[in-house]
Amino acid sequence: MLKRHSYTLACVAAVGFLLSACQSSGLGSANGTLGPNHERGLWQLSQGSIDNRPLNTALAPITLQTGEGEFSGNSGVNQYRVAVERSGSDLSVDENIQITRMAGDIEQMRLESDYLSALRRITKAKQQAEFLQLSGEGVELLFRPN
Repeated sequence: MLKRHSYTLACVAAVGFLLSACQSSGLGSANGTLGPNHERGLWQLSQGSIDNRPLNTALAPITLQTGEGEFSGNSGVNQYRVAVERSGSDLSVDENIQITRMAGDIEQMRLESDYLSALRRITKAKQQAEFLQLSGEGVELLFRPN
């Protein structure tokens, strides 16, 4: 019985260690990156525009999860993931955004397309108080903690 109990404890400890190793640190402010420490870098789009056209953020929730070298989240209908390089406040977002292929309401699909187009054009990031602002040529995206 003692052997089985020791084996069970060892398995639980190993699983706990593996799960803690997988946990994303986000892009916390302690290392000069994006995201409030207590939120693990999870944001929701509160307003945005592309080429002076506002994004109707009421149509579908759009989220942004910051991680080491990547952004991911929900783009309105689908899940997305994209590689990101950062140097100070400058950002470089990879053109190749990985996305699931689900269909949705036409207006939500249009919002998603606009958001992903805007994301590709992001070149700057700035965190002010409780907000994260991403911007680029003709693009402004404002996120709040989710």
